[in-house]
Amino acid sequence: MTEPARPSAPGLVALEPLPPLRRPTLWPQRPKRFADELFSSWLWRASVAAGVPPKRFAAETLGVRYADPDTEVPEGTLRRLALLSGQSVSRLAAGTLSGAPPLTRGDVVFEALLQHGGFVLRAKARTGRPRGQLQYCPRCLATDPQPYFRRSWRFAVAAVCVRHGCRLHDACWRCGALIDLLDQVQPASAPRCAACRAVLAEAARTLVPDAVTGQRGLMCVLYYAAVALEPEALRRHLDALANRFLPGSPATERQRAIANFGPSHLEQWFGPMTDVRHGALMRRHARGGAHGLWFGADVRRRAGGSATGVLLAGGRPLSRERAPRAPWFAPSTRIPPAAAGGARSARPPRQARSTESQGDGPCRPPA
Repeated sequence: MTEPARPSAPGLVALEPLPPLRRPTLWPQRPKRFADELFSSWLWRASVAAGVPPKRFAAETLGVRYADPDTEVPEGTLRRLALLSGQSVSRLAAGTLSGAPPLTRGDVVFEALLQHGGFVLRAKARTGRPRGQLQYCPRCLATDPQPYFRRSWRFAVAAVCVRHGCRLHDACWRCGALIDLLDQVQPASAPRCAACRAVLAEAARTLVPDAVTGQRGLMCVLYYAAVALEPEALRRHLDALANRFLPGSPATERQRAIANFGPSHLEQWFGPMTDVRHGALMRRHARGGAHGLWFGADVRRRAGGSATGVLLAGGRPLSRERAPRAPWFAPSTRIPPAAAGGARSARPPRQARSTESQGDGPCRPPA
């Protein structure tokens, strides 16, 4: 090893060339984040694909042990993970709970709930620091080609899986511990409890058909309110809705409450409707008839049975620039012709055009 050259004159400092910076290389296995997947779920699947324990993988990639990575991960870490995984920063940010441009209709609803701040599920740990409370559907984890956790499962307004008609679980079905995907010390393709290593897909399924109807109607009303109401009116209605979901309430209580949701109970849930037109349309969508069209299923399947991991046509991505100002079902603001100063003038009847003409003059009508 050669020593650096010493300065020939007193007061001078010898300079050495710095080593070249190492550019980040792509991971050998780079699973893409699904359109409705939670950020911590994608990080867990990346660790399983790499064959590394999720706890160690999260410590090396995040650098800091976060109590709730979905809400605490900084933007700089997302940029570094985007370079390592070959994805865009916006795609990874869409899986967090820190606010990101909406890509699907479900993201429009969850963005409104995040701006309110009273609907994200959290649980206090022994140290007193709030931890993320994750729900799951055992049938979704059992039937998915690649099991993953939905972003909607982190919100208090979701207590039922509409796809399978069963109640969500908010803890391990065997030991009752909170679900922490990034606390597992062994990689496993099937999601397990970090405390007792029970397979979450083996949990019992509780069918709740009444709550499925209420869950559909609640999501439709929230989507309409998020895109059609003014920010002040939306905030007022969400304040009233937050009183229905107390912090830390278990999934069983929220499921019983959602089972009673319907058009006749709309004002009890969202407060008084000051606008008659919006109130009538919100009661209409409280039936949940447009849920399949707007949100679709979780996964689109090809002819061979493989999953692409994107939403159906009802949940196709929105514009990356901004969400639509008003959907087709919003009340029209156009002024009717009578109120604008009279009825429209009748158009003159159109004359049939002849194929014969005389010189440069107009065509003669047919005989």
